[in-house]
Amino acid sequence: MAKDNTVLVTRGSDGKLRQLTSKEEESFVPNDQFFRKLSEEYDEEYLFKKWAMDNFEIDRPASPLWHPVVRQKWAELQATAEELRKEGYPDGKPATGITG
Repeated sequence: MAKDNTVLVTRGSDGKLRQLTSKEEESFVPNDQFFRKLSEEYDEEYLFKKWAMDNFEIDRPASPLWHPVVRQKWAELQATAEELRKEGYPDGKPATGITG
């Protein structure tokens, strides 16, 4: 089972579904065809980016199972945190009360 409690399955050579082994999970990287197109009508891209911002944890790697929009936003947030560290904020966040 993946660290985020996602169960990954594949279809075996016999045509039956089976859970991936831990080693298979470690090497699993879905391509963009794996993910659905986000609805422009409901502004899902905004919602996915907001989820990333609300759940971001510095230095936590983005899961390959997350939608590419979430992974991209996560990478942007990580880059910002790394820049803040270079500017003297050791925890990668500005002082409390400062928003940006």
